[in-house]
Amino acid sequence: MKITCWMNLLTPHWQQTLTRLAALAGEAIDVYADTPGNDADRAQFGWTNEVLAAANVVVHLKPDISLLRDRDWRGSVHLVCNPFNNKTNRKMLNVFDRQGVSYGFQQSLPGLISGPIGRLARNLAYRTVFLPALKRARFILCHGEFCRNYLTKVGVPTARLLDSGYFVQPDPHLLSQIASRPPAADAARFVFLGQFIERKQVIPLTQALRTSGPNQPWTLDFIGTGAQRDELAGLIWRVGVRVLPPIGYADVVPTLSRYDCLVLPSRADEWAVVINEAIHAGCAVICTDQCGGADLVRHGACGVVVGDAASCAQAMTDLAGDLPRLNRYRDAARQLSPRIDSTHGAHYLWSVIQHATGHGPRPVPPWITP
Repeated sequence: MKITCWMNLLTPHWQQTLTRLAALAGEAIDVYADTPGNDADRAQFGWTNEVLAAANVVVHLKPDISLLRDRDWRGSVHLVCNPFNNKTNRKMLNVFDRQGVSYGFQQSLPGLISGPIGRLARNLAYRTVFLPALKRARFILCHGEFCRNYLTKVGVPTARLLDSGYFVQPDPHLLSQIASRPPAADAARFVFLGQFIERKQVIPLTQALRTSGPNQPWTLDFIGTGAQRDELAGLIWRVGVRVLPPIGYADVVPTLSRYDCLVLPSRADEWAVVINEAIHAGCAVICTDQCGGADLVRHGACGVVVGDAASCAQAMTDLAGDLPRLNRYRDAARQLSPRIDSTHGAHYLWSVIQHATGHGPRPVPPWITP
């Protein structure tokens, strides 16, 4: 079966998953992605200035829409990633509709829109402008249960909504090292890894921790960079709390493996791949329910899902005083890790496509135990 993907950016975890999906489909997958140019942020995800190609994933930089419009796209199932956030992807839906092409979406809730005006604009767009295309899609991979619940409320047929997310391939050698790590026995080691920006809520987390009163011994490292770096550094109030520089993509899991628990107090994260990476690193996770990846934490019982940054601070204090529970979460993360690799992700995507084309039952995400 021929599969074609439309993306803004092909990250390493997508490429790993699609490589394995192509093997299941028995045919190379074509990926159309935006031109990366020399952008350093995109380059860290594995792009070069040349067209990328894996053994059975062929990556094309998107040409002008007029050239794409003139092609015959029949004979392939199309997976369109976040079409409403990308002008070319959105225009391709009209092309597919005219040609009678089968397509599905990978849809992340646009949680970056904040405030009452932003939420109103989002609701109007999804209930009016985007709803016809959402109803025409054969399937919609919702990045997180909160995305599925939102799309249900705005009128998307429930039968077409399937929970999904990102899948990350762990390093087998590193996994064996993580499995032999001793349990936390003295001070809990917490880490935030990401950008120091408003929607990540590192400032509210720090303020809440400063006013939380006496608590158990723990350490906390903030790893990353961003607009709030100087403000964050100015709020450091105790020994054992540090602001550290950002790290490269390849160093994320090895770095996380040195900690006991990832803390992610985000106001909005469409998925947050760092949750996958923390689980592969054998870390417990504290995150808000506004992260799509919170599904992994809930179903894997490998941490705590809370409502906001202040609740994250309280969860940190609670876990620092209950190391046996923290170690149980770490053990659960190690058990969940094999089920969220790119091989399981490819099999899940393949079962979604089979179901959407009438050749299989409704699939269940691999992180949900039957």
